[in-house]
Amino acid sequence: MSDSVAGGQPASMPVVRPGSTASSMISPVAGQQMPGQAMVSAARPAPCVTCGQVPGLPMGAQPVAGLQMPEQVMVSDVTRVVRPVLAVGRLRASFPNLGLQREYAEAAEADPDALVASSDLKDLISRDEHRYLARQVCWMFTVNSVDVCVVVPRTDSDLDELVESLASEDDENTVQVLVGEPVSRSILHGCWDADLPMMSPVQLLSFTMYEFAGALAQRYDADRGAGELTSEQAQKPDERAAATRGHAEGGAEGASGTGNDPRWRTMVRDVFYRLTRRADTTGFGDEDRARNYLALKDPAGYALTWNALSSGQNLIGISTRQFVRGGRRMVAVRFTFRHRQTQVIERYETLVDTHDLFCFKSAPLTPTYD
Repeated sequence: MSDSVAGGQPASMPVVRPGSTASSMISPVAGQQMPGQAMVSAARPAPCVTCGQVPGLPMGAQPVAGLQMPEQVMVSDVTRVVRPVLAVGRLRASFPNLGLQREYAEAAEADPDALVASSDLKDLISRDEHRYLARQVCWMFTVNSVDVCVVVPRTDSDLDELVESLASEDDENTVQVLVGEPVSRSILHGCWDADLPMMSPVQLLSFTMYEFAGALAQRYDADRGAGELTSEQAQKPDERAAATRGHAEGGAEGASGTGNDPRWRTMVRDVFYRLTRRADTTGFGDEDRARNYLALKDPAGYALTWNALSSGQNLIGISTRQFVRGGRRMVAVRFTFRHRQTQVIERYETLVDTHDLFCFKSAPLTPTYD
């Protein structure tokens, strides 16, 4: 944990006593003036107007002393701005101390110095007689193999869900999603880490890309069969006619044909990873949450990309732009396609409201020409 106070001054700054020759010093207690002292305000860079991040500080940390604002969690003399998280990654469990590791080894009758596999740990803590160990381990959520937060279960139901979601390290096909909100500063926890926010799980999902692609295919075929085509299809009569004709000719087989097409599954995987696997993503930033929301809950982007591939276009980029509208934080997400032969560029954009815990689309995918 940081040993600095507001303004970045060392916590060991000497106190000026009455009669001291020093004319002005900073009090070792942030925001409090002692006798014989003059308060000196250290200049701080202004935070970003959209994301609230202060330049030069770790992500989410702001040196605001003694004042708790909305979406902030007080941590000693540093206020960490923690917004809701919507992260795509993996859940893992670890031992916070050597004593718990040895307790596990005794319960499992295992070598105390050996590495513990997640599958073995899950098998043990799933049993009622060893449930106490599940309450003591540290639950961490990782994105791109980097820990981004500590997951703190609020209830036994939360704990059950965490144990059930713990996947083996060898399972590379499982995708996990965490929707969480900051834990109150009044909660003490043995896994507290000054560098990581503590989040309580609101929703925890686990699925494979095969299952995900199959569910999207069923939705795509159902909408196509019911005539509920996307706005992009409606603006392209040749694609709409081809889709309708294919469904009529295929009958019941056509309704399930999309999910059996390996090109569909490849396309779904590519779009999903483009949206969720940026190098610096954590799931806390508004742009991260907007991209993850579209990857998980918006079939229109996948339908648009599939139709574009069928008409000779490739997805060449997905970009984001955040702004504030009507006092609410918004993110514009743009899909850019290029025709393989003519090289003509087409762009489509949608708006995602990220102001609250749960994101939602505030505007559908529509063509844009700027």
